[in-house]
Amino acid sequence: MTFNYSASPQQLRAIVTASQQCQQEVLYKCRKSRLFNPKDGSPLSWWLDQGGQRRTYWGGFLPGVQLCSCSLEENCMDMNYFCNCDADTHSWANDTGVLSYKDHLPVSQILIGDTDRTGSEAVYQVGPLRCYGDKSIWNAASFYQESSYLHFPSLQAELGFDISFHFKTSAPSGVFLENLGLSSFIRVELSSPSVVTFSFDVGNGAAFLAVKSPLPLNDRQWHYVRAERSVKDASLQLDQLPLRFLEAEPEGHLRLRLNSQLFVGGTASLQRGFLGCIRALTINGVTFDLEERAKMTPGVSAGCPGYCSGSSSLCHNRGRCVEKSSGYICDCSQSAYGGPACKEEVSVSFDRESSVTYTFQEPFSVMQNRSSQASSLSRESSSRARENVAFSFLTSQSPAMLLSISTFSQQHITLILASNGSLQIWYQLQADRKPDVFSPSPRSLADGRLHRIRIHREGKDVYVQMDQDVHRKFSLSSDAELIFIRSLTLGRVIRNENFQQEVMQAASKGFIGCLSSVQFNHVAPLKAALLNPGSSLVSIRGPLVQSNCGALADSHSLHDHAATATKDEERHGSQTQRDLAVIAGVVSAVVFISVCVLAVVIRLLYRQQQDQRSSGVKQKEHGHSVDAAYRAELHLHSSVRDNMKEFYI
Repeated sequence: MTFNYSASPQQLRAIVTASQQCQQEVLYKCRKSRLFNPKDGSPLSWWLDQGGQRRTYWGGFLPGVQLCSCSLEENCMDMNYFCNCDADTHSWANDTGVLSYKDHLPVSQILIGDTDRTGSEAVYQVGPLRCYGDKSIWNAASFYQESSYLHFPSLQAELGFDISFHFKTSAPSGVFLENLGLSSFIRVELSSPSVVTFSFDVGNGAAFLAVKSPLPLNDRQWHYVRAERSVKDASLQLDQLPLRFLEAEPEGHLRLRLNSQLFVGGTASLQRGFLGCIRALTINGVTFDLEERAKMTPGVSAGCPGYCSGSSSLCHNRGRCVEKSSGYICDCSQSAYGGPACKEEVSVSFDRESSVTYTFQEPFSVMQNRSSQASSLSRESSSRARENVAFSFLTSQSPAMLLSISTFSQQHITLILASNGSLQIWYQLQADRKPDVFSPSPRSLADGRLHRIRIHREGKDVYVQMDQDVHRKFSLSSDAELIFIRSLTLGRVIRNENFQQEVMQAASKGFIGCLSSVQFNHVAPLKAALLNPGSSLVSIRGPLVQSNCGALADSHSLHDHAATATKDEERHGSQTQRDLAVIAGVVSAVVFISVCVLAVVIRLLYRQQQDQRSSGVKQKEHGHSVDAAYRAELHLHSSVRDNMKEFYI
C-alpha cells in the first residue's frame, strides 16, 4: 500500500529537515498474521521510509530493532515471542506505537506479508505526519575578527526582498550584511551602539532608514532585525519598536542590480566587520545555513557562545546548557538529576516487592546469532570496554539487591549488599569463567545513612568511590565488553540470571529503602520510571513512591556536622573553664602569700617601735633592773619566732 500526502516528496523532506522533531503513529492489528518469522527472525511485514528504504522496526523502537514494544514492557501475550502478533493466535492482537526517527519519516509504503494463510487477517492504520519546532532558528555563526565574513551567491532581488535575522554583540558598531553592484548596493549595519541602519541604492542615490533603540544594543542580548524593500517603499523593524517606512522615488529607478557576492558579517572592503553572533538569517523565505559555511571560514565559528560558553557550572551532573533568546535552560534528559540546574536528587522509595527494569533495544537478528558473534565482537571491542555507574542509596536491610545489568550473552554486572552489609560488586564478563567479585570496604552500608557509589571501568581496570573516600582500583580477569545489553534492574530481580548463590539470595530479598539519582552511562532509569511510567522502555513492579531521601540525607548530614561542631564548642568551653579555674587558684595563692608577708613586716615594724619606747622608759625610770630588760628581749625574740612559724605554716 502506497501513501499519498498532500505535499510533494520534496516539500515533505523540507518540512522534516526544518523541524526539530517529527512523529507518525502506526496502528497494526492482527489475527494469525505474524510480523517476524520465528525460525530465522526475518521480517514478514515491513514499511518503506521517505527514501524508499525498507524498515522493519515498529512503534516504540529505534532504527535497526526488529522488536515490538510489548517485549520491552515484558507484557507480550506470549513471552516466548517479541511481538504480540508473532504468537500467531486466532484472537485479535495488536502491536501499535509511534515512529519518531524523523530522518525516516514519513512512511511512504507498508507491506503486510503474512495474510495468505487460512484465517489470517491484518488491519493497519498510519496516522498523519506531525512535525514540531523550527530547527533553523538556532542556525548561527560567531564572528571573531573584523576582517572575517561569510560569503554567499549574490541576491536575486531586483524588484524586492525581505531580510530577517537575530544578532547579539558587545561591539559598538559593525556591518551585518552587504551586497554590491556597479551602481547599486544594500547594507544592514549597527551604525552606533543604539542605532540599526538599513541603506540601499537602486541608482537614485543612497536611501537610509534608521531605528534608534532607547537602550544600548551591544548588551550581549539577542535582538531582532527585519528589513524589506519593494518598488513602492522600504521598511525597517528592530525588536518590538515601531516600524520605520521610506517611500520610493516616484520617477526613479526601480530595479536593484547586484553582482557581487553577499557578504554576511563583513564587507567587501574588509572594514567595519561585525563582531558577535548572527542567527536565523532568512532572505526571501530561504534560511541560510550559517553553521555549515562557518566551518570552513577563518575567524568564524559555527554556533554562538553565550551564557552556556561563559560558564561551565550552570548545568550540573551531565546536564546540557541550551541557549535561549533571553537566557538559557538546562537540558537534564541525559542526567539522573532534575530541576532547573540538574542538581535536584531524583529519589524513589522501594519495598521488598519493588523493582524498576530499563530495557535496552537490540536487533532481533543479532539476538538470534549472539552466541556465534559474541566472541568476535568481544575481541574487536575489548579495547573500548567501559561503563560508568553512579547512584545513591539508603537502607537498613542486608542482604539486598541494589542494581543488576544483564546482557543477551549471559554477562552481568551486579551490585549487592552482602549479609554483613558490605558492598559487593560482581562482574561476570565470560560465561565460561568464574565471576570477579570484590568488596571495596568491609564496613556495613546498611546503617540507615545515605551512601554514594561511583564506578568507572576501562578495560580490566575498575575504579570505585564510596562516599567521599578516595578512588580504589581493582583489576578484572577479563577486559571484555558487555555484548548486547538487555536490561538494567533496580531492586528485586525475578528473571533467572544464572547468578551465584550469594547474589541469588540478595536478588530474592530485593531492596527496602531509598535509591536516588541512578545513572548508567547515558541512561537514568529511575528518572525515566518517574517521568515516563508508560514508556515501553521501563517496566515497574510493586509499589514505587517518589521520595526526597537524597535531599533529606544531605540536610541530616549538615545537621550532624552542626551537632558535632556544637559538641566541639562545648568541649572547648569546658576545657577553657578548667583552665580559668587553675589560673584563678594560682592568683589567689599568690595574693594570700603576699598579704601574709605584708602582715609579718608590719608586725615587725610595730615591735621595733615598741622596743624603742621601752628603751626610753628605762632611761627615765632607773627602777628597772638589767634582768627585766633581758627578759623583755627574750620575750620579743620568742614572739618573732612564733610569728615566723605561723607564716610558714
